[in-house]
Amino acid sequence: MIGAEIEVGDASAGGYVVRINGILHDTTTPGSIPLTLYEMSFRNRQTGKWEPLCNIGPDGHAMAVPMPGYWTQDGVYRALNDGKFSLSCTSGAHVKCLRLGYAPWATGPDGESLTAYHQACTRMMRADYCGDGRAHTLPGQMVMIYDRRGRWPDQMFGRFEALWDENGAVCLKRSRVPDHFPLDQILKSCPRLAKPPVNCDQQLLRGSSTALLGNRS
Repeated sequence: MIGAEIEVGDASAGGYVVRINGILHDTTTPGSIPLTLYEMSFRNRQTGKWEPLCNIGPDGHAMAVPMPGYWTQDGVYRALNDGKFSLSCTSGAHVKCLRLGYAPWATGPDGESLTAYHQACTRMMRADYCGDGRAHTLPGQMVMIYDRRGRWPDQMFGRFEALWDENGAVCLKRSRVPDHFPLDQILKSCPRLAKPPVNCDQQLLRGSSTALLGNRS
């Protein structure tokens, strides 16, 4: 497939052409979820030149992954079974969550679907506290994730930030980037956080009926 060119539709850009320049088989994803990463470029319609499709991610690669389905503007993942797919970059939340082992089409050892975990993970990565697609973070922020299934144990990195389900933050202890996104303003703008639990900490993950993930930052 090296050198193959694909026409891709984009609602805002009116469509463009991407080219596969290289392929890398990912060996870092835990569990049994094989991922193939694609180095891709797109043809600039103004200059006619090929430019990188993706920015460089934390691992130093600028790769993309085709994922079945698409995301809505408010950050909801919609799976499709008609062969259509979206291209997501390794520098973005969707592939970061894939590489953590949360593939929306996969199941855990107990047969539980990982779709909700993938959705919760993307909310967490983007600090989408309100669950409406608005990010409250900046590039380069480090986070540590753990889940109720025990896949990623709490390693006491940083300070506790929030608990998450597929719809956003279940409870929020502190803002990831308080200088840019003050906690009081976030709480005022998020109806789902209007009535926080008495104790919002990592211990609540075990007792919550909805929280799937927790994080530190």
